[in-house]
Amino acid sequence: MWILAFVGWAFFIGAAAADPVLEWRREYNQVAASIDTLSRMNAGQNFEELMRRQGRGTAGDVELTLLFWADDEAEVFINGFRVGQTRLTPTRIDIPSLYLRDKNSIQVHCWDTDKVESGFMAGLYIRDGDGGMRPVLVTEEGLWRSGNAMAEVRYYAHSQPDIPGAEVIWGDGLFGEVWLEAEFSARQMDQAQRRQAVDLPPAREQQMDMHEVVSRLVQLQARHSELGGRLQRAQSNLDIPRYKGYISGRLAFTLGRAGRLTEKENKATSERLLAWADALPTAARDLVFRPPRELKGIEAVVESQEFKASSGAAADRKKDYLPPPERRSDGSEKHLLENASMVYVARVKKVEWLLWATFAGLLCYAFFSGHRWWLIFKAEEWNR
Repeated sequence: MWILAFVGWAFFIGAAAADPVLEWRREYNQVAASIDTLSRMNAGQNFEELMRRQGRGTAGDVELTLLFWADDEAEVFINGFRVGQTRLTPTRIDIPSLYLRDKNSIQVHCWDTDKVESGFMAGLYIRDGDGGMRPVLVTEEGLWRSGNAMAEVRYYAHSQPDIPGAEVIWGDGLFGEVWLEAEFSARQMDQAQRRQAVDLPPAREQQMDMHEVVSRLVQLQARHSELGGRLQRAQSNLDIPRYKGYISGRLAFTLGRAGRLTEKENKATSERLLAWADALPTAARDLVFRPPRELKGIEAVVESQEFKASSGAAADRKKDYLPPPERRSDGSEKHLLENASMVYVARVKKVEWLLWATFAGLLCYAFFSGHRWWLIFKAEEWNR
């Protein structure tokens, strides 16, 4: 019995290896499920709006870069499209012009988690023809709103990243959750080209979240269409079902959020996204399809060097910024003081050491002074 089962299994594997249709159908079904899952998990993203309207120009017309940081966490949106998020770490994200209009809005959702300090910093820069970065919009007094009031510039006690021209801002209270918003236009981007270029500091680079989703859906749909064409033309004796249409069986669930597979609806959106991407100008199209870069290889590695912090910059809180360690708060004042920051703890220890040293010096002075006065008192001349 076991021998017959093994022979049957080996025969099936051999047939599958001999017929590539099995692998095509398996990949076709996986791609279809991935499209369905990705569409469901990003149902809040407005793909239809992106395809309906035209951006300010092609991706080669304008290159915007957003550099932002938050204490403790924040997520950023431009014109309602999600850009990305950060926690205590400077983050740099390029914004393709596909998501820009003549009049644009930037919204930031910030919240504090550690009850130590709270703040948000950001700078939006345009890249000139020589690769220089020129500021379009930064966080500063009078430009950003928090609800119905203007956002406030805050003095931030701990070290902070160097975002050129930007100040730390927050709402009208401490900690909590705030929404910040500002506007910038195509005219402001043109005017920024005449401003002095600035050097952006190193930061964690990420792909724009919305662009990542759109690119992934477009590439999945392109592969889905390619595999569908292969299966349509192929001649195979393997009886393997191909997933298509709407599946409503009890056990047919998407791989993402719980719900039945609805490829029929999501496939229509991904097909329109593919057609939209194919019609884009060449520069914008290359951004969406993003061909992979070849590796340089281990032989191109840069020689390791010793890290040396900038000297003479102790008073500059924007030099050599490193994200602070994770902090937790149990609500007690003692715990907050102990976890305020490593700088604060170091200062407290230094003050304590100076106090103890001063106390020890006073004790030594009192001992030697007392001993001297005692000798004088016991002297023969004093006794007379």
